[in-house]
Amino acid sequence: MSPRSTSESARGGRMPRRRCVTSAELPTNLVAFLREIVPAAPQTGIRLALHPDDPPWPLFGLARVVSTAEDLRAILAACDTLASGLTLRVGASASESR
Repeated sequence: MSPRSTSESARGGRMPRRRCVTSAELPTNLVAFLREIVPAAPQTGIRLALHPDDPPWPLFGLARVVSTAEDLRAILAACDTLASGLTLRVGASASESR
């Protein structure tokens, strides 16, 4: 018998398989999430920062959400406040897309 992980033990068995979020759903989900949490940030003195995908292309078949300049513009426009911004690193920002 193999040992079970904490999450498996807590649920009394194996975790159910989850479907992957598509690349079309991911930006919508991120913006919905940000619109819920960003308004609370100034009240608590928190500033949020989004880090671009690193690398900016699909990895292990998972969708990416912040890979292009247009992705960044759309996300920032959806929550235009000083409490929400970007964390930039030359490696992620300067990578060539495939």
